[in-house]
Amino acid sequence: MPPGDIEIGADRKFATLFRELRECIPPQLLGEQECNRLLDRLNELPEAEVASGCGFEFRIDEPKPAADFFVVVRPGGTLSQFYIERGEAIGTGPAAALARHLVRMHAKGPSQVDSVADWNDGMTLEYDVAEIEEHRRSEPGVFLKMRLNRSPSRKSPHHCRPRVAAAGISTAVGWKRDEGEERAVERVFEALPSQGEVAHIGGLPGRTPRAVRLLVQRLDVSEVPKFLERIDWPGDSSRVVSILGDFKGVHSRFRLGLDVTPQGVSSRLGGELFVHEHWDRDDWQRTDIGDWRPVVELLQARGWCLPEKARGLLAWPKIEHLYGSKGVHLLYMGINHVKFLIDHENLRFKVYTGLHCSPLK
Repeated sequence: MPPGDIEIGADRKFATLFRELRECIPPQLLGEQECNRLLDRLNELPEAEVASGCGFEFRIDEPKPAADFFVVVRPGGTLSQFYIERGEAIGTGPAAALARHLVRMHAKGPSQVDSVADWNDGMTLEYDVAEIEEHRRSEPGVFLKMRLNRSPSRKSPHHCRPRVAAAGISTAVGWKRDEGEERAVERVFEALPSQGEVAHIGGLPGRTPRAVRLLVQRLDVSEVPKFLERIDWPGDSSRVVSILGDFKGVHSRFRLGLDVTPQGVSSRLGGELFVHEHWDRDDWQRTDIGDWRPVVELLQARGWCLPEKARGLLAWPKIEHLYGSKGVHLLYMGINHVKFLIDHENLRFKVYTGLHCSPLK
């Protein structure tokens, strides 16, 4: 348990709280030097809203104890206002584009067909830290949550046309619109099985080459080969099915992450594995170590997770009451999903976790 004086306030920065929580973070997942890099990157973020729900991405198949970071931006919140003010102050590039997108998201008035506010149900920002040069700071990747409606009367669960979503993410990260890219995104939407849907659409302005990332869900494993064939994925679909089969019995649902360029779907494919069967909430908010222990043990047995990283993952889930001079706070930490990445012959594994800390009422 960390020392006292835990306090969450509107004027504090998230890095301050994270320093106070440092000894709750397993050192196998985040070492001292790597933690300082992360703190430096997060130093500007306001504390209260970030502390109510943020996450970490750990590479479990390599020794370096480093992490990337992501945070949910809620419309009209203090974090949203922070990014608006920051982008307006910078005035150009991805930061300004993000600010303009958030302003449009918050605009009052009658809903317009295919407007940002009509089809976008929220935003997650992902900060690359672990694998970039120490003194380089790229703008965060932007992932827009698609508004979905699964009514049987609707032909599509999506609230906008695919090209509108592709144009929307390009605008949000400061890219010029690309007609070829929008056509390629549209082809993926059109290739979805009858129950399939795109849950998120994203863009990462700090990475090259440029690609629109689509997170596809509600597929059956048996539908994966035909779907990947329809979108001309240049990989071996049997390998994807084999990995999903390895986790049969310890996962309940999965997503596929596709990177789409004007030339089509790239060779990089991600698979996200969840243990809870319902899609309505993140897994880290409703699972515990008992749910994830079989997954971690399988990862280690297959050689996809280093033993020290496995120990760190098993030490991550917790609920703590933090006692300080400012009162009692609740700390909740959980695992959200396992991710595998296939790119040609390469196979990598990551784990995404969540953290929540708030005053106990």
